[in-house]
Amino acid sequence: MAEDGEEKLLATVQHIVQTLGRTDTMTEDILKVFSNYDGRLSLDKLYATRAAAAAAAVGGAGERSMPASPPMPPPPVAPSAAAAVPPVTSLERTVRTLDRQISQFVTMDRLIWADSADADAFLEAVDDLIGTVQELDAAGTNRGLLDRADELLSRCMARLEDEFRALIERPDDAAPQVPGGFGSDESEEEEYDADDGFGDEPIPIARPVSDFDVVIDALPPGSVSDVHQIARRMVDAGFGRECAEAYAAARRGFIDESVARLGIRSRTTDEVHSLPWEELEFDIARWIPAFKMVFRILIPSERRLCDRVFDGLAPYGDLAFVAAVRTQALQLISFGDAVAAASRAPERLFRVIDMYEAVRDLLPDLDPVFSDPYSAALRAEVSTVCNTLGSSIKGIFMELENLIRRDPARVAVPGGGIHPITRYVMNYLRAACGSRQTLEEVMEGDLGAVGTAAIAVDPDRPTSSLAVHIAWIMDVLHKNLETKSKIYRDPPLASIFLMNNAKYIIHKVNDSELGILLGDEWMKQMMSRVRRWSMEYQRGAWAKVMSVLQTGGPGVGSITANAMLQKMKIFNGYLEEICAVQSDWVIADEQLRADVKSAIVDSVMPAYRGLIGRLRSSPEAARDLFIKYTPEDVQARIQHLFEGVAKELRSICFVASGMEENLQALEDLISQFLSLDRSLWSSSDDADAFLEAVDELTSTIHGLENTSVNHLLLESFDLLLERCSTRLKDEFHHLVGTSGFSGDHGDHNIKRSQNEHDSHAYTFVAQPVKDFDIIVHALPDGLVTEANRIARRMIAAGFGDTCAETYASARQNFIDESIGRLGVHAHLAEMFKTASWEELETQIMRWIPATRVVFHILIPSERHLCNCIFDGFTYYNDLAFSTACKPFLQLLSFAKFIAAVGQNPESLFRLLDMYDTLTGILPVLDEAFDHEVAALRECLGLSIKGIFVALEKLIRHDSSELSPPDGGVHPITRYVMNYLMAACASRHTLEEVMHLDFGKPGCAEICPIDPDRPTSSLAVCLAWIVDVLIGNLELKSRIYGHVPLGCVFLINNGIYIIKKVNGCELKILLGEDWTRVISAKVHQWVSEYRQATWGRAIKILEMDEGSHRRSSIVIEKLNHFHTFVEAICQVQSHWVLVEKQQAVNLSTMVEELVIPVYRDTIELLKATEDGGASYVRPEDVKSRIQQLFKSMAKS
Repeated sequence: MAEDGEEKLLATVQHIVQTLGRTDTMTEDILKVFSNYDGRLSLDKLYATRAAAAAAAVGGAGERSMPASPPMPPPPVAPSAAAAVPPVTSLERTVRTLDRQISQFVTMDRLIWADSADADAFLEAVDDLIGTVQELDAAGTNRGLLDRADELLSRCMARLEDEFRALIERPDDAAPQVPGGFGSDESEEEEYDADDGFGDEPIPIARPVSDFDVVIDALPPGSVSDVHQIARRMVDAGFGRECAEAYAAARRGFIDESVARLGIRSRTTDEVHSLPWEELEFDIARWIPAFKMVFRILIPSERRLCDRVFDGLAPYGDLAFVAAVRTQALQLISFGDAVAAASRAPERLFRVIDMYEAVRDLLPDLDPVFSDPYSAALRAEVSTVCNTLGSSIKGIFMELENLIRRDPARVAVPGGGIHPITRYVMNYLRAACGSRQTLEEVMEGDLGAVGTAAIAVDPDRPTSSLAVHIAWIMDVLHKNLETKSKIYRDPPLASIFLMNNAKYIIHKVNDSELGILLGDEWMKQMMSRVRRWSMEYQRGAWAKVMSVLQTGGPGVGSITANAMLQKMKIFNGYLEEICAVQSDWVIADEQLRADVKSAIVDSVMPAYRGLIGRLRSSPEAARDLFIKYTPEDVQARIQHLFEGVAKELRSICFVASGMEENLQALEDLISQFLSLDRSLWSSSDDADAFLEAVDELTSTIHGLENTSVNHLLLESFDLLLERCSTRLKDEFHHLVGTSGFSGDHGDHNIKRSQNEHDSHAYTFVAQPVKDFDIIVHALPDGLVTEANRIARRMIAAGFGDTCAETYASARQNFIDESIGRLGVHAHLAEMFKTASWEELETQIMRWIPATRVVFHILIPSERHLCNCIFDGFTYYNDLAFSTACKPFLQLLSFAKFIAAVGQNPESLFRLLDMYDTLTGILPVLDEAFDHEVAALRECLGLSIKGIFVALEKLIRHDSSELSPPDGGVHPITRYVMNYLMAACASRHTLEEVMHLDFGKPGCAEICPIDPDRPTSSLAVCLAWIVDVLIGNLELKSRIYGHVPLGCVFLINNGIYIIKKVNGCELKILLGEDWTRVISAKVHQWVSEYRQATWGRAIKILEMDEGSHRRSSIVIEKLNHFHTFVEAICQVQSHWVLVEKQQAVNLSTMVEELVIPVYRDTIELLKATEDGGASYVRPEDVKSRIQQLFKSMAKS
């Protein structure tokens, strides 16, 4: 009856279709409506009925198939039936079906990828459409259908392009609406074996972060997989170029924003050339780290991202990569070209060297990045700008020579001191040699290229190109100084001038790598010149003195007493004249000054003593009246020569007759500096003089402390010193708190001679930046030197604590700004006390790279700066450093706050990230932070262990009564196993955290240790959690109230657990013995299912003694058996088995149990009097069982 009812229903439907279906499309749509309305009206049955009706119309009625048999595909319609119902080809039907499916997606007003199921379905439809278009194109028979498919494909590609750009520009919009859920990244699927047939839905688990980049905000792994899938479809469909352009357009915004955050402004070549040097130098200082950041981090990261998105689609990936980065790369390159082509003023050398080194050092790293034909041109551009900068460096050296030549000889240096051009050139060359290797690289091979007209090559000179350049510049400087010496009308003073400058040159050469470059022979020549000029000075200055002192030797006629007295008077006049004049002359080098004085004494004093001896032996009584200076007096006068302006300050405290006068004199001198309303360090002379005055004051006070001097007088000195220290504090704060000097110094460094007695050693020369860090903008060398000088004075004066506090205060703004630029705040813990976990997680993701930068870069840089400024003063060094770095400790307090609040399972992975971050900084950790970081790691470790306890409680107390109606995998199983799999990605960290946990109180209660279980703390903890999960699942299986379905539920969950364990490091931790234990449980549940379901079926066929001879009883049992089996199949066909192999195994097991018994029963029937009665064949029963389990596996 049921079969007749179904046949009538099919006949009725067919009549409606024939009545309404005027066209193929309408017929197709009507069939679709009916198939959706009633489960008995499958499309297969409707197609079969329709074909049969068409055949019947021409007299070819087909034979009906038996209802009990599986649905068969619709038989082909005979050709003669075509006239009655026009056939619809399979390709047409496919295109129409795809049109309906795809239209649902392309018209969505939300992102398709916001729902992973929609995304998978859409991609599947696109794949089918691409295959259909290719098939139609190959056939070439139905152009109209091909055009329709192409138009549909274009719509798909347009929507895919929109989705593609949205996933790249706004990946969070397409993320599953579960915080931290599992994505669909293929790499993750491989790692966690997600493609295992279980159809995992997104589970709310925070995943661990691997390879966290300090700067680049890369796409989430799931988004990368999604955009790769889209790219592959677009390329397969012939839209590869459009895909590449869409990628470039989407990523270009991120790249532009990243470069803009580096402070880079776009300037034309003309703008660069017209900029004042101070502004241009500032731009260069930003360009160097930006160039490193872009070409070392940003562009390689884009290359890696492109390679992942366009994996296997190389030409389009290369095109997308170049299009994405080209604009910003060329902007940076063009700036380098513009600077290289700009003015070649000597002060630009060091910034150009910095640029050259930045580009040169990056070139080897660019080869794998720009390896494809599309990006090779960019690599060539970078190489070209490197060569251009090198040429600019050589040009700057040539310009230095021209600057020396053109320096006019107009005004003489007072006292014959060191000329500013000498200071400038020598400090310049000395600083340049700090980049000696770079300069030798640039100059190499340039020896013959410049020509002998520019560089005189001497056989005795060094042969390297750089050495020849520098030696030639020295020669040009020497000739310029000889020209300037002719300004002096007094030849001895000209000799002093040449000696001073030559000795200064020698000192600078010996004090730097210039000595290595120029060599010993060059040094010998310079020393020979100094000796020659010294002799010329003595002959020119003291020749007339020596001639006066000549009294003749033995054998020479004796000179009269009057003549000798006259010589004495002339000598006295000459001596007074020379001392009056030459006491203002300067010999800056102490050793040279001593040598010259010694030479004068050695030549003058013997003759003077001889003259006095002759006078004393003369009979004239009045001879003593004309001996104005004793030999000791003359020698003392000579010793006071050549002190110049330095004499005034050194003697000021000793000229006055008493301490009160000393105090007044020092106060008058120091007040001149204290009253200035500008920085003393804006003038090198003021800075030197003030520090020297402070030294004298400090020395005077220390000398008075151990004497019986008036207490009030000493207090007055102390008050004056306190005023000096206050001014030094302000100057110190200004120097340390800024990145350069104000006024004429601009942002240049100031190089100071290591010999502090060289009181004029300031030279306004831009210095090379050594080890320029991407983030830290360290103080220039000149500033560090000056800060060190002030710190030493303040500490010597007893104000060391104040100096350390001032340093910390001055550095505070820089440190706070540095932390802020990293996207975090020192007071994160206070700011986010009431924040949600999602907000906290965002801050953690910022905290992690910020902490790495702080401890790898900022803190070591700050320690290095402290070491330089407080060199030799360990206590104040540590005090200044620890005080300045307090914001970094406040940054660490955020981790402590997270450890306290992050006790829920989803916080595990962020805590692991933070723990790993702190572990990663241990090798570079400054000892000042040892205690804090160690305590914080312990705190995070305790929280991590606590989370596992919380996870166990979460499983144990999960009270959800809604189990999957089909007996599938429970959400709690998916959650826990995916959670544990993700946790095992940080296995080594977890083992470190859990280490030695066995002996601690309470461990046995949390993770009971079983002899058959793994022995590591982590393994025991994980095994116990899975045990708790299985216990919870066994309780949930009772909710069904149906033993077989409860068994299927447990089988599915058990297999899922085993599969997940075998697919990750859980297998290593838990071991094979543990897996066998769980597998045994699954086998137990399988046996229980078999017994609860099919065991009952077997019982139906059991015969009482003698009943097997009665056919009616056998037939009744067979009918009861068929009804029972059919009921089983009807009910269990809606159940699910998550693993196909398990379905096969169960099917085989049931067949082996049921079919033999059924065959025996059939044989009993044949042996009765009704042995000829009809029955269902065993093969049909077996087929029905197989069909059941296939159905369960498909579900």
